[in-house]
Amino acid sequence: TADSAKNADTVGGYKAGNGVNMLVPVVAFNVGENAGYIKLGNGLIVQWGSATGHEVDVTLPIAYSKYYSISLSVKHHSESDGWSRTGTYERKTLKGFHISVCTTDITILSDWITVGF
Repeated sequence: TADSAKNADTVGGYKAGNGVNMLVPVVAFNVGENAGYIKLGNGLIVQWGSATGHEVDVTLPIAYSKYYSISLSVKHHSESDGWSRTGTYERKTLKGFHISVCTTDITILSDWITVGF
């Protein structure tokens, strides 16, 4: 409508805000080759990355304030079609976590994503 075209808070029929049919502003983001994050105005944070090594300490770019979930996959780094399995994380804090596998003589490639507030 003509009225919504004049309203800077309305884009494509959606209104700025945090409810149904409303836009949620991005307040911070960074996307790199192997990692990235996005933080929305409602507090939701999504962070992702990759790491190589037998054991890896992941420090999150943005610390969570309440809680978050981790999804993690691990594969053998030296084999192109190598095995993959669910990874193990431990020592989880609001600022990061530790990734490891039970076999000590291999290098792993870990891909992870976290979602939370």
